[in-house]
Amino acid sequence: MSATDYGYDLTTYAQGIQGGAGGLDPAFRVISGPRVVVEAIVRRWTTPRGSLITDPNAGIDLRAFIGQGVTQNNVRLIAPFLVREAMADERVLDAQVVPTYDFASRTMTIGATITLAQGPFSFVVSASAERIIILSGPA
Repeated sequence: MSATDYGYDLTTYAQGIQGGAGGLDPAFRVISGPRVVVEAIVRRWTTPRGSLITDPNAGIDLRAFIGQGVTQNNVRLIAPFLVREAMADERVLDAQVVPTYDFASRTMTIGATITLAQGPFSFVVSASAERIIILSGPA
């Protein structure tokens, strides 16, 4: 595997499938490149901590976090946890996230800039207590 080959995976956030919400793509479409890393990061952001036998310290469940009620203070406090989960992926060289929360819709939007060996790219995720959607990012 070269420095710019991030592997292959089946998409779990396919556009057009449940509006891009999580779930295995019924067409079993294969993704590669930076999109593989984006989906891996978003899965870490939706994994309840302690639920992976192979890595009990992995995960931060954004859906549960939002479902418990969000304050302006804990919107600021969640950013380092999101960065930590992104940086836990060995392919990620740097991660920056900016979470914002819309109290009316009870939806968090996370803008992320991730640096891989190929260089930086950005993606945006929308999260609620019910689902997480990748709004934009590498195809």
